[in-house]
Amino acid sequence: MTGMGECPKHILKQRDEGSTLIALDISSEMIRRAYINKAKYPKINIKILKENVFSHSIPNERADLVASGFGLKTCNTTQLLSLAQEINRILNPGGKCSFLDVSVPQNSSIRPFYLFYLKKIIPIIGKLFLGNPETYKMLGIYTDEFQKFNFEVENLDYFFGCTTGIKGRNKKKQSFS
Repeated sequence: MTGMGECPKHILKQRDEGSTLIALDISSEMIRRAYINKAKYPKINIKILKENVFSHSIPNERADLVASGFGLKTCNTTQLLSLAQEINRILNPGGKCSFLDVSVPQNSSIRPFYLFYLKKIIPIIGKLFLGNPETYKMLGIYTDEFQKFNFEVENLDYFFGCTTGIKGRNKKKQSFS
């Protein structure tokens, strides 16, 4: 769920020399834009894959970090569980995950305006710039399914609750054979 590939500048601060950043998305348009953003980092090894996040070519225990900005909104509850399984599969023992996504603020004075923005404005922006408003209609509060897979999980609120951060660490590997 790399989207347009906007996260590398933040992830790259954590990398070792010789690291490879793997960016994965199923959307052709997002991949096209990720290649444009990749050009900003000519000295970094960035591999871009047009693959499904639930069924992809990343080997078991290959990743030290899995991160996504604003990708969880495209998942329903069943898909969140599948995503947690995939992340558990590809993370090295002690590997980390970090997600940032939209959420619904609890503040009653902000909530109606923000929900209007999420339900009416964002789908229009999605249609205008990406041609698909459906991707942007599944917005709201997300579950922390990752706890089922022995992750230490911490939820963080940003921007008065309009954005939620989820970060975790894989404490113990489980087998899904």
